[in-house]
Parts: sequence; structure tokens; C-alpha cells
Amino acid sequence: MAGQAFEGNLRAQFEDIRLLHHLGVNIVWIMGSRPQISKALEKNNLTAEFSGLRRVTSSEQLDVIIDATNRQKTLLEAQFSASKTPVNITQGSFVVARPLGVLNGLDHLNTGVVRKINAPAIQDQLNANCIPLLTALNYSLTGDIFNCSTEEIAVETAVALKADKLIFLADSKDCEIEAGHLSLSQARALSDSKDSRLMKRALRACELGIERIHILDVSLDGALLQELYTREGVGILISNDDYYRIRAAELADIPDILSILEPLEDQGFLVARSREAIESQIHHYHLIEMDSKVVGCAALIPYQGCNHSAELSALAIHADYRQQSLGDQLLKHIEAQALNAHITDLFALTTQTTHWFVERGFELVDVDALPESRRAVYNAERNSKCLKKRLRA
Repeated sequence: MAGQAFEGNLRAQFEDIRLLHHLGVNIVWIMGSRPQISKALEKNNLTAEFSGLRRVTSSEQLDVIIDATNRQKTLLEAQFSASKTPVNITQGSFVVARPLGVLNGLDHLNTGVVRKINAPAIQDQLNANCIPLLTALNYSLTGDIFNCSTEEIAVETAVALKADKLIFLADSKDCEIEAGHLSLSQARALSDSKDSRLMKRALRACELGIERIHILDVSLDGALLQELYTREGVGILISNDDYYRIRAAELADIPDILSILEPLEDQGFLVARSREAIESQIHHYHLIEMDSKVVGCAALIPYQGCNHSAELSALAIHADYRQQSLGDQLLKHIEAQALNAHITDLFALTTQTTHWFVERGFELVDVDALPESRRAVYNAERNSKCLKKRLRA
């Protein structure tokens, strides 16, 4: 876990961290001090120079950084001690650093990078029911002090420990990306467009084998518990595997399908379907699950007498999960299923979501474009818009 700064609502997270610790969750705390260091340098009339994501650290600046980091560490330890059940925070030679050196002609002076993480020493502290504390200040084998990136330390530590999760507690400006689950490819695209240093570090961790990387807004009360113990979470989750899965529906899934469809039927978005109607077409339904919970459905209904046409029907996502692009994933799956069945014309009928379909390649067509078997049961009173998409492999 990487805490960006001891200010604002980070104090509100300590009780949650303490609770997680007492529940038996192994936590390694990497303490960020970037805002405090910047303020301390400014107070001492020292100009911070950056090279990419790293601060170039002179000897004079290093003295200020040492003072700022030690003050930050003392305040953090005090917070963890302020309880009838205090948490033991421990420090040690957990990180071996080396100088970053000269890059593109620029000497980075006392700026360092991680040479090695002493994973056994950290694990010993975890086994002793302590929270190991790591900071930006680390030592080389020659005894020199280097200012390292805490985000880099967090990534390298998570990899060395084969951690289940890496969590960044970040300022709100580092959480401008909409909360939700991102695949590795989606995260890469956002990293390129947003130029977020945390996103770049998160991507690096994901590529090195960490299965779950979370970026949480530190100002949000209860962010840790909500992210870890609710399915939808409140932060940004990046994973290298499928956090969701899509599968064929079974008869046992009908109650879940009804629970998703009925609120949208009541609002007029979808035409009402009886349990019997769904049961008779259950082999056409596909479900999307998150953590084994059914959160969306869609049906691919072939048209009778028209082998190359079918209807996308009952596409719906549970209200709590509509900001995570799951509808797009279901649509892609349905289109793939259609192509496998040699269907080239995919139709959809809707009263209120025309633009959603148009944005995804559907075109408005006249009702007469529907196959005859479908026109015969078209509900003129509902007056649904008809859309069509030509599928191509």
C-alpha cells in the first residue's frame, strides 16, 4: 500500500487500515511525502527540478528532504499509535538503493532507484504482526543516502513479495479517471492520454505480475473498505486478468435475469417479459458476472425464416454497474456469437437508448427492414425505433 501524503483525509483512512491489520490483512506501508517535500524546498528557497517523473536531488536538497521525510514519518507513527490497540510500525533496511546516475547528460545526483528489495526482512515483520514502513530515503551498499520514488518502491516491493494487491492512496488530482475496472489495454490507452505517473506505475506493476492494482482518492471516507469489500468498489481497478466473465445462461439464472430486467421494464426502457417467456428462450441468453454475481444480460434471438438475421434483445446492466462499460463487453460478445452463427444482420429495437446503439455502429432503419416474421409481432403502440448493424468478421 502506497500512501501519497499525510494531510487532508489520509488521517480518516488510518482507522480503516488499523481495522484491516487487526483482521489479519498483511500491509506494507510505503509513505509518500511529495507535497511535504515540495513545501519544505520552497520554504528553503530551493528550486525543485524534475527529469520525467523523478526529482533531481542535490546534496542541499537532500538535507531538506531528510528533515521533511522524518517529520512525516514521526507524524504517521503517532497516528498508528493513537489507539487502545496500537499498530506496530517497523523500519529497517528493506530497500537497497543505487544512484540513478547520468541520463541524457543530466546528473541526477542524490536521486536513486531501487536495486533490491529485502523481501525476507519485510516478511519477517509481517509474520511478527507488524506493518513495515518504507520511505523515499534509502541507502546504497556504500552507505550513501538516496531519494527514491515511492511509487517505484511500491511496485518493486509488491513484486518482490508477490502481493495480491497494490493500492495507491492518491490525491484527487491523480484520480481524475472515472472509477471502475480497467483492463490492461484500457489502462495503457488512458495512460497515454492522461500522462498520469500513477497510471504508469500501475501499468508497470500489472505487467510484472501483480493481479490487482487500485488507485483510490484519499479524500473519500471509507475508500479502502468500500474498494476491498464491495463488488463495485469506489476507485480505479487495473487488472491483467478478466475481472468479469461472460457465459451462457441457465434455468437457475432466471431470478437474476428478472431482477435486472424488471426495473428497466417498469421505467419503459424494455418491453415486459414473463418468467415463462424467458424460460422458453433461456438458451439464447448470455450473462456477465463480476465476482460470481450476475450483473448484466443480453439475448441473441434468431429470426425465423431468415438465417442471416437476428435480434439483440434484453440488453441490460444492473444499476450499480453501469459505469464500467459492461454493456459494451456484452455487445461485443453477442456480435461474436452472431458471427459464429453466420449472422450478418443484427437488429435492435429500443424506445429510449437509440443514441447508445448508434454510437456503436448501428443505423436507424425503417420497421419494414425487419424480417417478415418479426414485423408480424411488432408492437406499433410501443413505437420502438428499429436499428440495424451489418456485422463483419
